Amino acid sequence: MWRVIADSTMDLPEELIHAWNITVVPIHIHFGEQTYLDRQTIDEDTFYRLIEEAGEIPKTSQPSVGEFVEIYRELAQKADALLSIHISARLSGTHASAVQAAELVAQEIPVTVFDSWSGSAGLGFMALEAARMAHNGTSLSQAVERLKWMRQVMRIYLMLDNLRFAQMSGRVTFVQHMMASMLRLKPIVTVRDGILEPVDRVRTRQRALERLVALVAEEYGHGPVHVAVVHARAPETAQRLLALAQERLSLASHMVTPLSTAVAVHLGPGTVGIVAYPADQGGHTG
Repeated sequence: MWRVIADSTMDLPEELIHAWNITVVPIHIHFGEQTYLDRQTIDEDTFYRLIEEAGEIPKTSQPSVGEFVEIYRELAQKADALLSIHISARLSGTHASAVQAAELVAQEIPVTVFDSWSGSAGLGFMALEAARMAHNGTSLSQAVERLKWMRQVMRIYLMLDNLRFAQMSGRVTFVQHMMASMLRLKPIVTVRDGILEPVDRVRTRQRALERLVALVAEEYGHGPVHVAVVHARAPETAQRLLALAQERLSLASHMVTPLSTAVAVHLGPGTVGIVAYPADQGGHTG
């Protein structure tokens, strides 16, 4: 039997991660000389407290090749093959580390490294489907074909509460930050072809939430979709977004999950988003 590995930019409720035996490799978060492991040695409260104390956002870095090798070798005692699924290679060096590690352990266990072209719940959905397919006896090659389809049709739309964190992380220029702040606009971004791109700017939070749902509706019409609502310390707003999605979309399944700190560091608290893909092609999520 083969096993599934994903990095910690994956947004899934912890109970699903444990239920489906998904191994999570942590992204590194650096506050000055101190390094934390995402999901393991730092929680949300500590993460945001340290940002406020420092007045700047931390750096992030991918897991090392050695860390991947250690995990692959440990899982080699429990599995015949591994599927290692990761955040877009255009957003992080995590995929590259995994590829190098897979080459180093090739004589011990075959490792297929897969670029999700996304992150957040897009990566989470892929890891979840892969784990279910492994459990159901689907071949690894069939699972990879399924994931190739998923990454083509997966859509991620995120509303930033403001551009402070994005500006500090270098995602936008200071001029763009000032203009958006003066106009009190809510920026909406997407992950397209593995990179972050602007989609729209909306004047109020409510209109931004409506726009997020409308973007999914424009993409998939009335067909059934799997939906995840993600948020960075904005649970009430996330529930409002879910209610809009339930009202205006045909949901095959849904979940609400916090945005991983490794992603939220670039977007900031108050960010909410919707991640969706169509419920066809024999999908297992639900």
